[in-house]
Amino acid sequence: MLAIYCRISQEKLEGKDRSIKDQKLLGIELAESLKLPYKVYIDEGISGTKAIADRPAFSEMLDDIQDGKITSVYAYDQSRLERSPETRFVFKRLLKENNVKLYTDNGLVDTESEEGEMMGDFLSIINQYYARITARKIKSVLKRNAKEGKVHGNILPFGYSKDEKGYLTINEKEAEIVKEIYAKSLSGIGSSTIKNWLNETGVPTRYNKLSGTLTTVNKYTGKKTTKKKSDIKWSDKTVQDILRNPIYKGKRRWGKEFYDCPAILDADYWQKVNDNLPKNKHNSGKKVDHKYLLKGLLECAKCGRNLYGHRRVSLKDNAYICSSKRIKSQNCGSRGINIDYLEDVIFSRFLKGDKLLEMVRESTKNDLDNQRSLKLNKELETLEKRKQELERQKEKAIRLTLLDEVSESDLSNILKGMDQEHSDANIRISNIKSELEFLKKGLNSQNEIQNDISQMKDNTPFNIKRDMIHKYIKRIYITWWPEVFEHIIEVSFNLPIPNEKFLTNRGHKLKKLGLELNGKDWKSIEGIIYNNHQEH
Repeated sequence: MLAIYCRISQEKLEGKDRSIKDQKLLGIELAESLKLPYKVYIDEGISGTKAIADRPAFSEMLDDIQDGKITSVYAYDQSRLERSPETRFVFKRLLKENNVKLYTDNGLVDTESEEGEMMGDFLSIINQYYARITARKIKSVLKRNAKEGKVHGNILPFGYSKDEKGYLTINEKEAEIVKEIYAKSLSGIGSSTIKNWLNETGVPTRYNKLSGTLTTVNKYTGKKTTKKKSDIKWSDKTVQDILRNPIYKGKRRWGKEFYDCPAILDADYWQKVNDNLPKNKHNSGKKVDHKYLLKGLLECAKCGRNLYGHRRVSLKDNAYICSSKRIKSQNCGSRGINIDYLEDVIFSRFLKGDKLLEMVRESTKNDLDNQRSLKLNKELETLEKRKQELERQKEKAIRLTLLDEVSESDLSNILKGMDQEHSDANIRISNIKSELEFLKKGLNSQNEIQNDISQMKDNTPFNIKRDMIHKYIKRIYITWWPEVFEHIIEVSFNLPIPNEKFLTNRGHKLKKLGLELNGKDWKSIEGIIYNNHQEH
């Protein structure tokens, strides 16, 4: 099979690069002349100077060569394949080991002859140099264009267009919308309310005018979401970006410099609106400043997003809700949990009475002979030794790569694994040190907890309640169980004690259902079923 590798960088000068389509067609012509089946690998918008691990299609092709699926490789020229000597050495070795032929637009490449190898190595160095020079030239051209008032690309700031010569011009229709956004902001209207107005009145976003799709990655879950550009709506951030962008007062930012450009607003007016923005911080549609005891502690166990408090004066809405609901395309489907109910459960369970103190005593009672401390110190010593060993292994892997014994792609995977293990070790070391410190304090820690809890009453001021909850509780995970219409609540602590896990039982519906709860040791207390859970 012939591998047809096509690559083009986003940064290219007009007329200096073959299009992906051209490269692909030339490869197919070669496959037909050689009477070989073919597979096309495309890295679009990716520089040849990138590491192998950062070039998905190139990495896939190397894997296929290693697996024996490929007998020949075609690329328009050597610079399509690589622009760094390091990548060339990895690629060259792989071709030799698997007896794979290499073709370019000039025909079959003789990789066996000394002259051919020397020329290839020389070209690789030249390509790397050319890539650097080209990047500098492009940046220089773009900077000069910005200084002259020209723009590049299809997505321009809202309110602007470009003429046939590429100069930035004002889009009068959109400029009126920009003026309205600034006027609303100055009058005290928050970005969320402005966003709703833009969506409800059907004002098209920049993406609405473009074809194709846009893929975003959820920073909490890593899940990719693809949507049509025509379906993209206005967001709070887009409104905020418009309000803060100095381009609207005639100053276009390019890197760390500013260049004059057509202004939609007077500079003094722009500054007045921006000075007023902090006053609008809480004016996002809600008129009352509600207080939430558990703000910053709650996490949706399904999607990993935070839960936020949503309460109205009428109490029609009064729940902690998963923030995924703010974006329809990312709604995980979890149901909100009543604010007063959850806050009362957490406060009454752990900050009133002796439950938290009992959990601490239970956790430390078996440490009378210092067995736990000895065990933790031994684990700490093992982790420190492992970190040192990882550093030695990392140095060894790099040396083997320089000696051409390990491929660049393999090295990247090895280093990623080592870095992850190193990070995990640091986290565990930090936790162990905290636990050892807690055990060292011993009775003093218990006395501190007892003293804190003794001050907690129903009428304790909000700030003191909140600070005490945040002092002892690290995270609260909320899971919606739709089959029984209840929530699972899991609490982790800033103490070396096991997590505690609850199952809400509002109205005692679970007992009526005869639910066995998967055989776990759940118990019922004040309308809640609970058990202990070691780790989340």
